[in-house]
Amino acid sequence: MPPDEGFRSAAVFIHGVALTLNYRTEEGLERLVEAERLARALDVPIVQADSLAWRGVLAMAVGDHPAGQQLIIRARQVILDHRLERLTSAAHSVTATALVQALRHDAEARTTLATARRLTAQADDIAPWFEVCGRLIQARAATALDEASLAKQLIIEAQARMTPDLIGTLAQELLDEAEAALARLRADGVYTPTLTAAEMRVLQFLPSHLQLPQIGEHLFVTQNTVKTHVSSIHRKLGVTSRAQAVERARELGLLEAPAYD
Repeated sequence: MPPDEGFRSAAVFIHGVALTLNYRTEEGLERLVEAERLARALDVPIVQADSLAWRGVLAMAVGDHPAGQQLIIRARQVILDHRLERLTSAAHSVTATALVQALRHDAEARTTLATARRLTAQADDIAPWFEVCGRLIQARAATALDEASLAKQLIIEAQARMTPDLIGTLAQELLDEAEAALARLRADGVYTPTLTAAEMRVLQFLPSHLQLPQIGEHLFVTQNTVKTHVSSIHRKLGVTSRAQAVERARELGLLEAPAYD
């Protein structure tokens, strides 16, 4: 790539992720630092935030919580400074932020976690490593918030997305740790709506004027499948109409609020 090509920073970031997933930690961290430097130089703030966030997650994974939280807070600030919080590509940084807030019992933690889930559902089929690791980080946040049912749902979704090349990597370790954390959580953890990934995808269309058959066309599923998901969404959110589902989902952070100029 040319030296001024913005995708160069993204390539270096993914290289760093691949190295750290395979326990080549020192090399991987060097690449992540380089990715952040390139992202700042080439004005690619999303990669800058992602590099900081993943380094933060790695630090917390080895018990260095102060350093990890500081890196993740820096990542969040980059997202806020550049108003990237609505972008699907912000899912990784928002997920890391949810973990920090949950561990601190921050009042915003549940809303941030719901936003991370929404963005992650939109990001499916983009980054297989994040489809697994992102959900497992979210599961750890859920257990920190005593959300047992949500943590279990996220772990199930992560297990379903584990690919052969992720077996034996840091992703497997994150899965084992998430399962252990869930096992330690008391059985009467607080309940929040645990929509599946498929239900989350349908939910994103409910604020639109699309009818169920049209939603099915967008998602490449049948009208009956969409109808089943909508019924489940209503039940889990405790509502009886599409408008109520949208309102309740926005309250929970599962849908973003409408943007106003």
